[in-house]
Amino acid sequence: MMTSPAIVNRQDLSPIIHVYEPIAEAQNGSTLDHADATKPPDLIILATWADAKLRPIGKYVQGYQRLYPVARILVIQSQFYDLAFRPLFRTQKRLDPALEVVRRAADAHERILLHSLSNGGAFMATQLAVKYRLAVGNPLPILAHIIDSAPGSATIQRGMAASAAAAPKGWMRPIVLAVLYTCCLAIWLSSRVLKIKNVVDRIRNGLLDRMTLAGQRQLCYIYSKTDDIIGAEDVEEHAKEAEQKGFKTNRVIFEKSAHVAHLMVDPERYWSTVKKTWEQA
Repeated sequence: MMTSPAIVNRQDLSPIIHVYEPIAEAQNGSTLDHADATKPPDLIILATWADAKLRPIGKYVQGYQRLYPVARILVIQSQFYDLAFRPLFRTQKRLDPALEVVRRAADAHERILLHSLSNGGAFMATQLAVKYRLAVGNPLPILAHIIDSAPGSATIQRGMAASAAAAPKGWMRPIVLAVLYTCCLAIWLSSRVLKIKNVVDRIRNGLLDRMTLAGQRQLCYIYSKTDDIIGAEDVEEHAKEAEQKGFKTNRVIFEKSAHVAHLMVDPERYWSTVKKTWEQA
């Protein structure tokens, strides 16, 4: 049985940061014109949903390798702990290896595509953008951003749905759920009563922050009417806000796919959407 190119070409920079090298060589150099997004991206940043394992992530990696075989793919994994408990400075510290990859790409004027999945991926993507801004003094230079199954809203119902998805199976599940539900309630009360900005609000604001993500020309929202964790109305509200702030947007809604499962339902439509978004950037 032939080994997957995604497995052969992976370099693990840390437990959560991985780089997949191109499976084909670029012709005549791939960084000729930074402004021309009709050429393939040189670097794809793939920020994945909370607690995603490398095996399901591999479906996205292999899809990109088929679509853009000359591109490097930077995978950033996230954990529910990052969103709910880990201090921001520690999360940003975990992004050190990713920052170095992005800095080298930016210094070489490479074309960069960002693809985030769920609130977990969107959170790590925005934190990488903040870290890059602090380190370099400029916004993260991406041309387009695919936003899959995000951003959500800071409601107690959505928070509990996300907690249920993150909780492990087995005898520990009721205990973990009780802790997570308590945390969701505490976060919700602190944001409503004490007006403390919660992680979901930071994600929603961060995705449209021109100080950190000014280079993005095209935002594509991929979402579903039947997502129990991220409501279609929350995504559409964010897309409208993006348009009001001058971003070009595209909305692609799936009728019956679950959370971060749109690729599995209709892979042809999914990758066609990615390709179209990049070409429109």
